[in-house]
Amino acid sequence: MADGGVAARSSRGRMQQRILQAGGRRYSLRLEGCYWETLAAIAARRGLRLSRLVAEVAARADGTNLASHLRVFCLEETRRATLMHELAADRTSVVTLIEGAPAPALAVDALGRIVAINAPFLERIGASAETLLGTPLLRYFRFHCRTGINIETLLKELSGWATAESARMIHIVPGRVLAVPVRLVPVGIARGRRLCLIWIVK
Repeated sequence: MADGGVAARSSRGRMQQRILQAGGRRYSLRLEGCYWETLAAIAARRGLRLSRLVAEVAARADGTNLASHLRVFCLEETRRATLMHELAADRTSVVTLIEGAPAPALAVDALGRIVAINAPFLERIGASAETLLGTPLLRYFRFHCRTGINIETLLKELSGWATAESARMIHIVPGRVLAVPVRLVPVGIARGRRLCLIWIVK
């Protein structure tokens, strides 16, 4: 049985060639077995064919090395899944409040990762929860606080930050710039952890 485990680990690290077709394009890719396993698991979670998932990543790769993009995608998705597992084990009334609130809102942890987001926020910016959850807030949004303080500074000092801040949130997508007023509100949750809630002010 031990030998079988060694063989399984060895095959997961071995390069495997696959040919996939989606959206009228043909992809010939060489990846380690562990990455193919991860991609298959992600595709299953999203209800997609593996070829469709690869095509979606390829669309974002913009002609650069697709195999490298797929490896990074797998690592980011694994990190996101780990974060979501941690949150599921530590659900708080604050996160539940965000997800059920009628006003567009999201929550960010002290590392600047989006840990909760609700449907009104997703509708407002035209994105999916799968795209945003677990990713760095500043990958998609920019903020101009009225007091002039930098949002990175606020998040780094989240443990000692006590008052709400008014800011303008900017989200840029091809053909569209969304700039809306928001409130940044620090809140305490379980085991001494803190989150920053971001509410779009109507």
